Amino acid sequence: MVVASVPSRLLDGLDKQSSRIVFGCLFLHNTDNPYDLLDEAWKRGVNTFDCAAIYGGGQCEVILGNWIAERGHQDSAIIITKGGCGGQDSLWAPKLDEASVRKDLNESLKRLRLSVIDVYMLHRDDPSVTAGSIVKMMNTIMSEGSFRSWAVSNWSPQRIQQAIEFADENNLSPPNCSSIQLSLAQPSHEVWPGTEYMRGYSCANFYKTHKIPVLAWECLAKGFLVKDPSIHDKELIRSRTESHKELSPENGDEWREYKLRSAYVTPENIARCRRTRQLADQLGVSPAVVALAWILSQVCLITDRHQSRSLTHKHIPQQYSTD
Repeated sequence: MVVASVPSRLLDGLDKQSSRIVFGCLFLHNTDNPYDLLDEAWKRGVNTFDCAAIYGGGQCEVILGNWIAERGHQDSAIIITKGGCGGQDSLWAPKLDEASVRKDLNESLKRLRLSVIDVYMLHRDDPSVTAGSIVKMMNTIMSEGSFRSWAVSNWSPQRIQQAIEFADENNLSPPNCSSIQLSLAQPSHEVWPGTEYMRGYSCANFYKTHKIPVLAWECLAKGFLVKDPSIHDKELIRSRTESHKELSPENGDEWREYKLRSAYVTPENIARCRRTRQLADQLGVSPAVVALAWILSQVCLITDRHQSRSLTHKHIPQQYSTD
């Protein structure tokens, strides 16, 4: 049973409340006991799970789908999954032609062992494709019953505005939420190719004004906010002297670490990390709880996607659990 005390809201197109803390499934395939981790999230009141076709090459959807089926959560869980882009080898290039979207969707349905997905999200944007044509395509596919609502990930406010206006003018359903990077540690630039982040007050005001739910990713800045700040001091020195790196088949892990350092390791973010840790110590909680609470406190924000890969490093706030 889902814990009623967990903050929740109703997304357009759905008939059940979504927990505002969403479990991100990116690392399920690298988790020793993924079912235990999913069970723990469920026990603490999380009923919404975010996955993607490219996570673990499809393995994460398989694990999530098997867990849903074995636990009998088909009718009570809310499943968000994403398609419409390639993997790291293509720098997550968008694939928004109808044939590619349908292929990704159908394969996700099989891996998840579901007949319908609650929210189907386009993982990347392709500005060369008109927003109107994407709205029409997603509404056409949605009318066939394979997903209940659709959403976008890593779209700019301008593109979302275009999609909303086209949908309104043509009596179609617009995207019901947007997924972008958001954390106390603000990136100095896009973290990954083709991604978007909350770019200051104008961006936040857009979401607030239009009442668009935000599904935030990398809420802990890939662990930056929970590390000892002294580690970041050393990384800052390193980042100032290292040269630009391009992705190659041989340096995937090294390239990803470089991208994270170049985005998050700044004097401003290190100071935020220190203040986060100080407040956490004062309150007797982990820095992760402070970081997640800040996201949940934002007026324009509705949802927070949190990823974890072990029970010893889960950070679902205790005040939202039944323990």
